[in-house]
Amino acid sequence: MKSRIMSIFQIREIIGILLIGFILTCCMKTVVNNVADSFAGQSMVTIRIPDNADSSNNSVVILYEAKDGDLFPELKTACDKNDTGWVYFEGESGVSWTTLSSDKPNAQISILARRKPSTYIAFLSNKWLGSVVIETEKSSEEVNCYIDQDSSEIIRFRPFNNARSIVGGKVLIYILIFVIIIFFLSLFVWFIKNNKLLIPEPLMQRPTIADYFILWFLLFVFAVFIYKVIGIPNYLQVGDENAYWNTLLLRDGKWDTGYLASLFTPRGYWCYVLQTIAKFFGEWIGIDASIIWMVFPSAAISWFSTIIMPDLYRCLTNTVAKRIHVIPIVIILLTTWYHCLTSVLMDLFGVVTFVACITYILKYFKRQRYVDAVLAGIVGGISCSFRVSNFWGIVAFAMYGFWENRKKGVRSN
Repeated sequence: MKSRIMSIFQIREIIGILLIGFILTCCMKTVVNNVADSFAGQSMVTIRIPDNADSSNNSVVILYEAKDGDLFPELKTACDKNDTGWVYFEGESGVSWTTLSSDKPNAQISILARRKPSTYIAFLSNKWLGSVVIETEKSSEEVNCYIDQDSSEIIRFRPFNNARSIVGGKVLIYILIFVIIIFFLSLFVWFIKNNKLLIPEPLMQRPTIADYFILWFLLFVFAVFIYKVIGIPNYLQVGDENAYWNTLLLRDGKWDTGYLASLFTPRGYWCYVLQTIAKFFGEWIGIDASIIWMVFPSAAISWFSTIIMPDLYRCLTNTVAKRIHVIPIVIILLTTWYHCLTSVLMDLFGVVTFVACITYILKYFKRQRYVDAVLAGIVGGISCSFRVSNFWGIVAFAMYGFWENRKKGVRSN
């Protein structure tokens, strides 16, 4: 059987099929979760404030995080239907939390929830709060929301964290999808090798600057369509979005070095440059600043797909990349980092500038042109501003390059 497979496919083809199959399987995360969760049964979850007569802190606050698995909407619905003793407060976006709170002993809320490991309830924790009991059909656990400090923290309690059947089901589904993808990829490769496939001539041409601007425009239009037509729930409320969006390099529209110094964080100032530009021009020309922001991630993805990756491919293989090679790169990026087209997060820019720096380092060792070294330094510095840890990766690649080219008389100045 092994000799039969080896006679049909070469080693690098098998490795390529397995790698592509792995990538495509990872892209099926949403499908796998939905299928596995559909088989998850329901269980009653009860949140109750214990009757602690000796405690002066009986208050409990439940936070609305609007994330996948957050049970807050179900809890609010239960409070709307019955007098549970819990009070709902509608927060202001970016200013205050939306909450459910109570300080009444034995006040409780009961809901039906799917037994998913991702299901959770977010509790506020500080020195003015007490404990709460979470009961399911199989367990009862008391969560202490009191901490002896002035600042607050968030406790995310997962009532079904040990739902092993769902985890096992997801593993089996992933394996099944992987096998199916490998089967069809193998058939596709076999078909290509045994039949002449006519690929349109334009797709076999090298990507050009025009391709960069065309893709940039298409991605920008797509991002605006998502934002204005489809709509984005909880926009600017995911992860660090709100903090990034409201941290600018200008204070009251003016340059203030004292203010900039106060913004010092483990990340550099480049994390705040793009949203500063977006808000400045948005206010200046009277356009929604979020739309101007979407120019930047679409430009980064286009640059990465049509310029950086083809250059990296050529450095590694001595082969010129074609337009047909760009297509799967764009598909993978839009599948795995679809949200980056609209979200105000720095992950995309950190990755793109890091890969760009590595590419220019390799081009420098290959072509011995100072312009590549300068570009590597520029984008490398920007990359480290987005992610300080990128510095070590850049140093490692540079040292490797010097070591591999030590006999070629590489210019080190």
